[in-house]
Amino acid sequence: MTSTTDSASRSGAAAGALFLPSTPLHSFWSIGLAAGPFAGSRNVLALIDQRPGEVDYIVEAARAIGFESIAEFHRFGRIGKRPIDKLRGARRVMEQVRALSARIEPAVVVAGNDRRAEFYAALHDLGAGVGAYVDDGLFSYVPMPLPSRGAWLTWLSERARRLIYGVDAEQPRHVGGSDAVRDAWVMLPYQVHEGLAGKHVQRLEPAWFRSPPARAVYARAMEMAGVDATHIGTLRMLLLLPHDAFLRAHPELFEALKGTVRRHLDAGHAVAVKRHPRSNGTPLPRELAGCAEIPHRIPVEILAPFLEDVDVVGSLTTAMISLVKLGANVRARSLAPVATPAHRRMNEVYLAAGVGPLESPKLDYVL
Repeated sequence: MTSTTDSASRSGAAAGALFLPSTPLHSFWSIGLAAGPFAGSRNVLALIDQRPGEVDYIVEAARAIGFESIAEFHRFGRIGKRPIDKLRGARRVMEQVRALSARIEPAVVVAGNDRRAEFYAALHDLGAGVGAYVDDGLFSYVPMPLPSRGAWLTWLSERARRLIYGVDAEQPRHVGGSDAVRDAWVMLPYQVHEGLAGKHVQRLEPAWFRSPPARAVYARAMEMAGVDATHIGTLRMLLLLPHDAFLRAHPELFEALKGTVRRHLDAGHAVAVKRHPRSNGTPLPRELAGCAEIPHRIPVEILAPFLEDVDVVGSLTTAMISLVKLGANVRARSLAPVATPAHRRMNEVYLAAGVGPLESPKLDYVL
């Protein structure tokens, strides 16, 4: 669990943000925030919870092109979930994060998960530091609380976490709802759950992600992953494939979808497809052979700043919200509408973003 540093210190700049992304999606948000509200500040990005050999193309791209809104890049290893793993290395990682934060004295610490101990390690020695949350998909909008525990179990858990990590680390019932979080940036500020509702919630602005510096990072990241960013700008249809099990359970829907894709390709339209993250990697059917495939190594949100006048169809995912809100004239429809009363809140969120279910198995009315 080592930390690697690529430092490009910019003296004289005001203290900015310490970004703590743990996923490529969080890295995507971090670059946009650095190019937007934190432009001109001395910002630092530290990847956390990283497996050996894991590559974050967005961060690597920012380093490679000398992205000026990030002064330093760091990487901290994965602690692990087993108690023995935490006892072996958790404190060492927390001490490294604390030392970094104490040295740079950021004005704000930004994370996509305020249940992670690294977030509290970064805040531990900051007298005036502010904790902030950045959108983590449905966790921002649909309450997914931790189970309630009695006072005795809560006290015991807090002491155990203090013993393991060496810092006081909250376990908020709702992601983003910790006392340490004061600010939040999300796609849909008026749809956040109760844990975030009392925070200073701001919208992630499309202009930040479409700015030339941010687009340069995203374009280089796509190039590293084998995707041509200029081709993305020519797309007229983007297909987000549901899980293989869904496609097997609904062959008639899949057949109709393949037919629609085929008509787009025959008309000379550019079409791209991205498999479900948990796809088993089976070859794409021949009807989709002419589609450009977006690799799983980059988040689909990275396409948004380059999309214009595009139809997006696929599995119900919060990526659709980002594509609609950050792209230009992007229309999105879900192949798997959520219709049960238990998921009514999810429907509200997607409909608020302009993402509705497909109502025709032929798909023609949308595409």
